[in-house]
Amino acid sequence: MEKHRESIAGRPQQKQLGLRQRKKAQTREAIEAVAFDLFSEQGFEQTTVEQMAERAMVSPRTFFRYFSSKEEVLFAGEREEIRRAGRLLEERGGQESLVESLEAILGSLASEYGLDRERRLIRARLISDHPALLSAYMGLMRDLEAEVAHFLARRLGETAAAEDVRLLAAVFVAVYRASIFQWADAGGKSELPDIIAANLKKLTGGLLRI
Repeated sequence: MEKHRESIAGRPQQKQLGLRQRKKAQTREAIEAVAFDLFSEQGFEQTTVEQMAERAMVSPRTFFRYFSSKEEVLFAGEREEIRRAGRLLEERGGQESLVESLEAILGSLASEYGLDRERRLIRARLISDHPALLSAYMGLMRDLEAEVAHFLARRLGETAAAEDVRLLAAVFVAVYRASIFQWADAGGKSELPDIIAANLKKLTGGLLRI
């Protein structure tokens, strides 16, 4: 009986926690949405934290609870994708080739570009136009390289030299990065997974053999 009472007493708290998490997620998404609108309307450098907070109907103090800067808003989605890539790579089995595994993972990440096309195009344009943002973006790509290198080292085993693993990881991530900008330069009219698959085929067909 006591256990039953305890479980009932805990339900409102669990519901409240769930509601709180949803509200946090909604606030975070609202800030991201208005930030990209402002970046598109008036440029990255001209957009201030105060403007983003005002349009999202939150205080600057609330803004900083979610993001440390406007640069973090710009790259928030990219960081989450890198974390997701690491999880997906850990789940790949050893029955497929390295190229098949990496094409599947990069294609999975790229599929998000079709769902969020306009925001991704804005980000790609801003990165291309601002050297400081390009530098920050390359830092994120190095994080992705680390995830890919970890996967390659696990699959190739102790026989693979560390420098070869790092080189392969850099090559695959370079294909991913180049494909994104190829997609953006074309206005996002093609499907990014198809571009990645075609570029990987070119690479493995002539420039690199695994």
